[in-house]
Amino acid sequence: MRPCLGCGRLISRKSYCHMCDPMNARRIEKRGSGWQQTKFREAVLKAAGNKCERCGATGVPLQAHHLVPVAQRPQAHDPMEGAALCEPCHRLA
Repeated sequence: MRPCLGCGRLISRKSYCHMCDPMNARRIEKRGSGWQQTKFREAVLKAAGNKCERCGATGVPLQAHHLVPVAQRPQAHDPMEGAALCEPCHRLA
């Protein structure tokens, strides 16, 4: 066991713990802060009116689904390109 170079916590093997690892910080920075995703989710769920757009279930937790995968179009955070789905429907999609 040795101290983390960033915070001093005792760790094994590496020079940095998971929280202080500079490579981890770069990965998080590269992905962004998530504000686009949060706004996308809020807008999609508001437009759906608390109802699954596939099966019509109400009173269940809904998830925002990208109709166009973000990997194919990184700027796909337009609420018009999203659907509010319950968990079972989101798994099927």
